[in-house]
Order: sequence, then C-alpha cells, then structure tokens
Amino acid sequence: MTAADTDAAAVVYCESFKTDPANTYWWPKDLAPLLAWCSGRMRLKLRDPLVRVFKITDTANGEMVAFARWDVPTGSTRFGTWIGGENDKVDVTALVEGGDGTAAAVEKQPLTASADAAAPAPGDYPEGGTRGIAMALLAPMLDIADAEGRKTYLEATAAGKPLYERLGFRLVEVLEFNWDELTKERNGLYKNWVMIRDPVAQK
Repeated sequence: MTAADTDAAAVVYCESFKTDPANTYWWPKDLAPLLAWCSGRMRLKLRDPLVRVFKITDTANGEMVAFARWDVPTGSTRFGTWIGGENDKVDVTALVEGGDGTAAAVEKQPLTASADAAAPAPGDYPEGGTRGIAMALLAPMLDIADAEGRKTYLEATAAGKPLYERLGFRLVEVLEFNWDELTKERNGLYKNWVMIRDPVAQK
C-alpha cells in the first residue's frame, strides 16, 4: 500500500468495523473527520521502517477490498524491503511466491489450519460473499514468520477470533471492557481476545 491508497483504506477500515460496538461508540456522527484521521494515521505508519502494509484489490475494477498492517521484527529481511518513501510502489508478488519469484527461494511448509481447529461450516459465510481475502492477507506473512521461527501476536474482535483460531492462533488473555463503568448508554462487557501463534516447524 502507498500513501495514494490511504483514503480508500480508511473507508475499508470503517466498513469493516461499523458493526463493532467498541469502535463505533467513539466515532463521530459525521464520518468525514474520522476518515481523514484514519487516512493521516495510515500515512504516518507507512513511513515507519518496521511496518509493512499490504492491500488486496479487485482485479475487475482495481478497488481496494482489504488491507493488513504488520509490525515486523527489527533486522528481519524476509518481510520485504521497506519502501522508504510514501509515494513509491512495490510489487509484492515475489515476496508472496518466495523472495525472488520462485517457490524455492524460501523453503516453507504451506500454511494450514491447526490440527485441532474445525473447518468452517458452510453457513460461516454469507451467500455470494467473497472468501479467501483474509487468508490471502495472512498466509504469506505467517509463512514468513514460520520460516524465521517467530511468534505472531494480535488482538481479535469477536468477528475475527474464529478465523484466527483456524490459522493456529491460541488465546492467551481476554481483555474485558465494562460498558457500565465507561458509558451511560451501554451495559455489559465488551471483549477483545489477545492471541499468539507459535511458528510451525519447517520441513
């Protein structure tokens, strides 16, 4: 992703979390300031040498449909070279395929769900919905983490937790936010799941 993509990414972000009460509670009624804030924040992240942001676009119309931001370990070389300038473009196809465009460049075991994770039931996706976008964003980077023997950390919402479990992430802590203590408009608990994925041994 480049600086030219951040406005579109802000829209994707808001669309992704518009049904998440912990996010939308703090959003302004007019989304224009929120979109501008998100876009600016993403431009700052793109300038960080330890951040990689990848996007997925619809090949039919070129529109962004998803993105993922990764904070990479200092000194790591397999996560791709930092662009180094917010307006540069880089083709990450070779990174996904194995560094120099060949499958042999990075010896890796194809990413699979953990052995004890159940396969998604047919009803897990809306009819006509696009499948595989999350996997396309996650799998290449998790393969690289496996190749380097690195753990992967994330905080999941209720919507994302089942997918991450299928990818081998395990729960290490639950962060609970008590709406009764924070607001007068909502009641009960909101949960975020702290999850870690151990690297899969390479064959």
